[in-house]
Amino acid sequence: LQKPGSQSMDDVFFRMGNNVGRYDYQFNQALFGRSQQIGLIPNQPQQTGLFANQLLPGDAQFHIIGYSLATDSWFASANLQTTLPGILPVRLYADVGAINNRVTLTTASSGSAGQTTTISYNTELVYTGGVCLYVLGGIFQVHVPMFASKQITEYWEQTDTKFQERINFTLQLNELNVYRIIQGLKC
Repeated sequence: LQKPGSQSMDDVFFRMGNNVGRYDYQFNQALFGRSQQIGLIPNQPQQTGLFANQLLPGDAQFHIIGYSLATDSWFASANLQTTLPGILPVRLYADVGAINNRVTLTTASSGSAGQTTTISYNTELVYTGGVCLYVLGGIFQVHVPMFASKQITEYWEQTDTKFQERINFTLQLNELNVYRIIQGLKC
């Protein structure tokens, strides 16, 4: 992927997680809690509710709620999921990615220039994983993160994110096919 041309220092175009509807500009996904915020995003209202932890598929599809995994450069990711023996709808999952983070350094300089801004990039490896409750063929999934990389763990500590607040779910109503469900119920 190439980074779009932009002069703004605040623009990020690629996200590894945190797709809670804020970036679904065309309203392509069914989302019950579109206006509910989790309270972890700076300068946003701290409304919470049942659907505040609903994630939408998109970008790198990391199954985390967090603001820190975004870049204006590039990332690469892999999302892995495996079944467990038995009939329980429980799976293990892992999300792994490399992200090219922008580092902005502003220094005061003498003379009429005022300040000098230097932008550089450093590549970081991030990951998270845990247990997934996989229901209705993946239309409804609950992700319980059990481990994460240092960057994600530090973010959770800085924002005082409790374990139960890290649990998120995906409800893909767009994938729900009532006709197929009725066909499966035939006696």
